[in-house]
Amino acid sequence: MKATVAQVQDEVARIRNASKHPIMNYYSPIPDQNAELEVIKSKEAVVFSFVDQGVKRVFYCASNSGALKGLLGQVSPGSVIEVVSRDRLECADMLEQPTFEQFAVFMRVSCPDLSAGLHKRIPPELLAVEDGLYGESATISEARDVRDLLTSLFDPRTSHISSLAQVEQEIRDGRVWVYKDQNGIASLLVSLLTGKKFYINHIYNRAEREVIHSILLTRLHQAMRQGINYAYAWIEEGNQRSLAFHARYSMSPDGLMDIYYRKR
Repeated sequence: MKATVAQVQDEVARIRNASKHPIMNYYSPIPDQNAELEVIKSKEAVVFSFVDQGVKRVFYCASNSGALKGLLGQVSPGSVIEVVSRDRLECADMLEQPTFEQFAVFMRVSCPDLSAGLHKRIPPELLAVEDGLYGESATISEARDVRDLLTSLFDPRTSHISSLAQVEQEIRDGRVWVYKDQNGIASLLVSLLTGKKFYINHIYNRAEREVIHSILLTRLHQAMRQGINYAYAWIEEGNQRSLAFHARYSMSPDGLMDIYYRKR
């Protein structure tokens, strides 16, 4: 059946109010509040989905795993389910083989105290690189190039790549910083300030390491001047190069995982 965002939110609220410990993976607002959602529901559970940049994402809220497992079996093949947890096996019984396939696990890396930890692991030669030496806030005319680069680099199932209109808004908000050479965008940082947290959404560099360091450190210092003292990012498990890069800025795994499943 089809339902509006408001109707789904009412269903989620009903189940949450009736359960002391609801099982759910729906925490952030749906990007398009006017979207029409596909919904499967029972008295004890609701499963809903929408297409986000070509990826069908599935969310749920249930009072018990038995009710939820039955509904999840009805979602369409290719759908993606995201589970954020500190327990790798938290939902494995509901998303088990052969119906579902776990295809990616990301670890959150964080620095909970930038004022105390940011500069501890940065090599001296990089600390000598001045803020603002490389890179600048992207312009609207660069929005398409930014989006084309993101779609070429990242898996849309796990990276939540923005639409062109969304990239343009992110640029207006000062979230996108770039460094360009004769071949186009050589370094890119897309970040977000959420409350008192600095989130590294996307980062890319094919220039010298001083370039992306200057861009990231400039943005972190700007955030700190605004009273933000916590930074984090999500790194795919096994990506040692990215883990080492973020560790340079005192961001290390804190135990939280983002686990992705695909319906076969």
